[in-house]
Amino acid sequence: MTDAAPPLWKRLLPLAKIAIAAGLIALIVWLVPVTDQIALPGPTKADDRKVAGRILDRDGLEATFESEEGEVLVLTLAAESGAEENAIVSIRRPDGEVEAPPSRGTVRPRLNKGILTVVRNARLDLLLLAVGLIIAGSLLAIYRWTLLLRAADVATGLWRAVSLTFIGLFFNTVMPGLTGGDLVKAVYIARDHRTKKTEAIITVLLDRVLGITGLALVAGLIIPLRFEEYATVAPWIYGFLFTLVVLGCVFFSRRIRSAVRLDEILKRLPLQEFILKINQAVFLYRYRKPTVVAALGLSMLVHLIIITGIGVIGRGIGLDVPMQSYYAIMPIVLIVMALPISPGGLGTGEAAAIYFWAPQGVSASEAFSLLLVYRMAQIAVSLIGGVFLAFQKERVTSQEMERFTGDAPPEAESKRDATAP
Repeated sequence: MTDAAPPLWKRLLPLAKIAIAAGLIALIVWLVPVTDQIALPGPTKADDRKVAGRILDRDGLEATFESEEGEVLVLTLAAESGAEENAIVSIRRPDGEVEAPPSRGTVRPRLNKGILTVVRNARLDLLLLAVGLIIAGSLLAIYRWTLLLRAADVATGLWRAVSLTFIGLFFNTVMPGLTGGDLVKAVYIARDHRTKKTEAIITVLLDRVLGITGLALVAGLIIPLRFEEYATVAPWIYGFLFTLVVLGCVFFSRRIRSAVRLDEILKRLPLQEFILKINQAVFLYRYRKPTVVAALGLSMLVHLIIITGIGVIGRGIGLDVPMQSYYAIMPIVLIVMALPISPGGLGTGEAAAIYFWAPQGVSASEAFSLLLVYRMAQIAVSLIGGVFLAFQKERVTSQEMERFTGDAPPEAESKRDATAP
């Protein structure tokens, strides 16, 4: 009997993710300047022009800029920091002539730092501190996972939890292909606990859900402090939290489950046997409320530490924004990165960073550089997972990955179960 081919949508989905990532990266490359430039608006958008060059010096409200043609310009800027720090008030040319370049509505002349300038001026000591904070956050996240494992009666040693978590990070960042780190982590933990595979797998899923929820809660608590300033990000964060609350009520409340006939809906879904097992395992956490609350609190602490690390990266590359802004804005950027839209969140994270940081006066190149350096820090931390993977006796196989994603045919799956030790 020949193996049944996976559905067409499953074969096209990886290609769609790659296409989305490629399209977003191409757009970002077009938007983000590699070198420094002056952006001068014209009467219409078609008349806009850019003067490429490099920033020679900046002191207070004045910046000295040299164009590619060798012309040295002295720019007067609107502010030393904040949303107006890159807005140009006037330009003084070598002959002493001072001009006030016109604006077009809300579009004003700007001094944009290129990626090379932002990264080149990064402080190594602050970047190393950021890596240390990211490692500390990761270790605390591992402790959170062990709480969920213990609540599910899935006995796993702390060292094993550490190794599997860093292996997952390694696949998420160093090898950002179509195989997610959470999936690899789930395969390993299920292999370790063959009699409680479903419970083991669900701890990985719940750990991720609680992590993202804690991330959104951090922003949700910070945004009201300066609501008008964070008006762009507020609807996304509170909409996300509202959705999570509704889904939680539907899933964990017996009355609501009965009213919406959730159990009947689950029985009609594909892979219903596996879905019902997961449903049963997750529902067990309804009676482990202290553990869930503790894990959620740890999630908030984890992300406070990691976002502080990102704020340190921002300081390291010269971003002059309040640390509070990182706690309000970075959660939605990290949530977008976590969505399975493109491999490793490539393109989607950068686009979100550019969009949500813009109202804070952060240029596209600065937002892009912030995320770029954060990704580099993540890769540095994830290399620890590469060491753990090198000592892993039995690596995850493509057949196991297919089985977890539902691509393996039932015949093959039953044979593997029959021969499993």
